[in-house]
This record gives sequence, structure tokens and C-alpha cells, in this order.
Amino acid sequence: EQKLPPSLLNQSSSHADEGTAMHAAIEYILLNNADVEETYGMEFKKLVITRAMIDAGIGPAVDYFEALQDELTASDGDFEFAVEQHCEMPGIPGAFGTSDIIFKTPKRSGVVDWKFGVGKAVYADDKEGTPNHQLSFYARAALHTRPDMFVDEPTWPVDLHIVQPRLRDGPNYSIASTDVKYLRAFRDLLVRAVAEAKSERAKVAKGDWCTFCKANTICPEWTAPVLDLS
Repeated sequence: EQKLPPSLLNQSSSHADEGTAMHAAIEYILLNNADVEETYGMEFKKLVITRAMIDAGIGPAVDYFEALQDELTASDGDFEFAVEQHCEMPGIPGAFGTSDIIFKTPKRSGVVDWKFGVGKAVYADDKEGTPNHQLSFYARAALHTRPDMFVDEPTWPVDLHIVQPRLRDGPNYSIASTDVKYLRAFRDLLVRAVAEAKSERAKVAKGDWCTFCKANTICPEWTAPVLDLS
């Protein structure tokens, strides 16, 4: 992707722009204790919030979060949260992520990630039970940047929530549980992976990760078969 011209690298899409606006609307609602309906007609990130965006995306996402808050307050005794936190990954210069929600109770911590795509389901773990790498990244970066939202013990539970309210098929949320020990090991794995990616022995391979990659037009894994055919 670093070889692409800025005009291609910085390209967005209407779907991505809409998702960004809905994230900003949810941030406004939670930080201001506002009603979801307040955002109807408001402008976030240069987009006006529509009825469809509220009914299919913003409303169900906020409902999920409020239900989670009520459930954990009842079971754990307290619930505190932070919204849209810029969190940096230690040991990897320039690596950061924005956690939609970081929460903490007396018994656990967690992150919640909103996804407003409609065609591709994203799960908090895979079939083998391995936690989602993106959510693991957010949680580990949050552990570094917001240590007040975690307990520094290997067995401290960390819950990963993916909420995908506009998903066409299947459940619109997914939850996986891990702990601080796993998140620390994940960072070590990621550091090694970044080092390999920057080395001359870096492996190039096609896979599910190519779905949203902007470099498909110049990637040899994609262009080589076409050239071979010609």
C-alpha cells in the first residue's frame, strides 16, 4: 500500500464515510447522555444522519451498549467506560488504533467495536476460539494507553464485543473472552510479525485479508495470474 499514489491510498468510499459518521453520532450520544433521536438531521463528519442510519445502525448499537451496561452493573456492581480512545501499541512505532468503547467493572475489562458493514460478518473469535486480531489489537493498545481501565494481572478477564447491527444474515453481535496474559503474548507475536513484514524474507500471500486492501491492483499475487494468462 505504501507504493500507491496518495490519490489512491487516501480514497474512501460512501460506505466507509457513512460508518465514520455513525461512529461520531454514537460518540455524541454517549458523551452527552443524549437521546438517539437527537442525532436525526444532525451532521457528523460532513454527513447528515438519516432515518435509515438511526433505525438500522445507530439505534441498535446504542441499545446493545445500554443493555450491556445494565447487565454488567447488575452482575458486577459498577460500570465505567471511555469512548473513541486513541490507543498506541507499545514497541511498534506508529502503531495505534481507536477503540470505540473501553469499559471496566470490578470483575472485568472489555472493548466494544461498532461495525456498520452489511455484507461481511465479522466475529469476535474464529472457529478455533482464537480472539479476533483487530479486537485483540485494540484491547492490548488500550491496556497500554489506558491502564486505569484494566487490572495488571495475567488472569484479569477481558471481553471483546463486535456489534454489527446492519448485518444481513446471522446474529448482529459476537463476544469472545480472553485475559491480560493473552493480550501481552499477542503484542509479542505482533512485534515479530511486523519485523518479518519489513524484512527481505517477508511472505506475500492471498487470503481473506485482501478483501479491503487497496493494493490489489499492483500486488504480484493478484497481477501475476493475469499476466500468466495473457
